[in-house]
Amino acid sequence: MRKKDRLYDGWIVVIVCLFIMVFSFGIRYSYGVFFKSLQQDLGWSRTLTSEIFSKYMLFCSLFTILGGWVQDRYGPKIAIILMGLFTRISLILTSYAHSLWPLFLSYSILLAMGTGPTYTVTMAIALKWFVKRRVLAVAVVGSGSGLGLMVIAPMATYLIAKHGWQYAYCIIGLVALFTIPPSGLFLRNTPDAAVTLGDEEGLAFTHHSSLREQMLNEPKDFSLPQAVKTMNFWLLFLLWFLYSSCFHIVLTHLVPHAMDLGISSMRASTIVTSLGIAIIFGRLFVGRLSSAVSLLWLMPSALEPVLSLRRSRILIRNRRVACDSLSQSGMVTPSSH
Repeated sequence: MRKKDRLYDGWIVVIVCLFIMVFSFGIRYSYGVFFKSLQQDLGWSRTLTSEIFSKYMLFCSLFTILGGWVQDRYGPKIAIILMGLFTRISLILTSYAHSLWPLFLSYSILLAMGTGPTYTVTMAIALKWFVKRRVLAVAVVGSGSGLGLMVIAPMATYLIAKHGWQYAYCIIGLVALFTIPPSGLFLRNTPDAAVTLGDEEGLAFTHHSSLREQMLNEPKDFSLPQAVKTMNFWLLFLLWFLYSSCFHIVLTHLVPHAMDLGISSMRASTIVTSLGIAIIFGRLFVGRLSSAVSLLWLMPSALEPVLSLRRSRILIRNRRVACDSLSQSGMVTPSSH
């Protein structure tokens, strides 16, 4: 096979990053599935149970910065392998935790070390491999968070129902160990001349010398102190803060709220799965759209998680109305749903 006809190595990197996103974000987004079991078994209030995840998200923001530093200094292989090991250790210790402080240390801190840097590390890797289809590549990697919801949440729900939340965390920790660290072995930080001849994306590196020099040599146009003085930096910071606050708060309480309405845990997990489908569609669609219309990507990408959560809320409400109607008609008893 001629070099120009083979698959560009950048797409292999994208697939590996997508794979890492599936399991890292699947674990992060599945906390709501464990919420009721943790609350009941440990005798906690809803506020205290939520606090574990709130502190986890706070530490994620801190370890994201550390993860970026590790990748810059030691490369993506070391960063991803360490993240996978921390994730495994965290979930194993979490499965043995029976009080607040052990769970805080194992989940809020150690799991944040394992999964917090995922988005930054994978996106930074994917960005360095593309010029012409950079936004599409990032969109494919980002869709891994939605795919993770579709994979991990139903699996966790099944394991909790059959064996309990401790066993579920133990098994998911094993899955993380055998997926995330091995994936890191396939990653390289930047393309080189030997791998830029795969397709037109590779040819873009070859023909656009200024872009290639910018991507491979990575000139430091901004230092961190310089970046924090720009308006764009703080606008992006505000955008991510608002997005993360709204999305994660609602997602954490989505399954518990559905169960409070009388919906079974398995059916409630399907609502989360539908949210994952919406995330995948939204990110791929917006990624494709923004490649063609560069100035219009911000609005639909900002609305995508909000619209996804609204669809999930409508699903819960419609299912509750249907169950109530059947109960009133005498076709089912209230306890059957």
